[in-house]
Amino acid sequence: METIGKIFADYLDPLLQWIRVDGIGPAIALIIVLIGLLIFCYIAYFSLNDLRLIKKARKVLEQGDSESEFANNYNIINQDLLVLHKIKFAWQEFSETLILPAKGDDGIAQPCSNTERPQEFFNLHDLNMGSDFTKALPSIFIGVGLSLTFLGLISALSSAVDGIQEAAGDTQAIQNSISGLLNAASAKFYASLFALFTSIVLTIEIKSFTSKLESELKSLNGSIEQGVRHLTLESLSLESNKILHNQLSQLQTFNTDLAMKVG
Repeated sequence: METIGKIFADYLDPLLQWIRVDGIGPAIALIIVLIGLLIFCYIAYFSLNDLRLIKKARKVLEQGDSESEFANNYNIINQDLLVLHKIKFAWQEFSETLILPAKGDDGIAQPCSNTERPQEFFNLHDLNMGSDFTKALPSIFIGVGLSLTFLGLISALSSAVDGIQEAAGDTQAIQNSISGLLNAASAKFYASLFALFTSIVLTIEIKSFTSKLESELKSLNGSIEQGVRHLTLESLSLESNKILHNQLSQLQTFNTDLAMKVG
């Protein structure tokens, strides 16, 4: 085990020497902040694009504010939604659950009916919107910052131990080693501090955009609900019972008429 430990220590030694270099702590902190800024812009760019898509879909659905308008303009609404990226896939799936409007005996289009709620299709997960993977990034930043800090502490402690051993009782040399340890350790806390700061900023951004997207999707689903008539299992069962009852009445009337004619 001792041999394995020495081999592993030899592999770690270049990394410990690198982390011990003066100014490496602030440099690492700057790199963390720059990476965090890039991720911040990445999240903002795609989240704003998603918000624009949802608002375009809501604009299209303004053509069907009521059941009658939705039925009359269904073909136009369908075509407009099918050209919107991300939205079109959810709309195609939702359309499969729709009972399309048909002309009644009076020539008026009957309301479009749906058997599934739109929120089962128009949500962040199914639309591939929002911050799915990026939710883990704030925790990753904290982990990286702590790892670098502990690595710096290990390097500083190793250097201090070597200095004390080489001092051989020299008080001034021991004080210099301890002073170097404290200076090196304080410098390495830059990484943790700025990683924590970056994590807080990204968390606030992700939470804000997620809340905004969910609010817009709720409004989008509300717009769809206004234009269609939801058919519950109970209403479908009741309608089936009515049809069966009418068929039974017609069959009884037919049997009665047939019996009178035969008689």
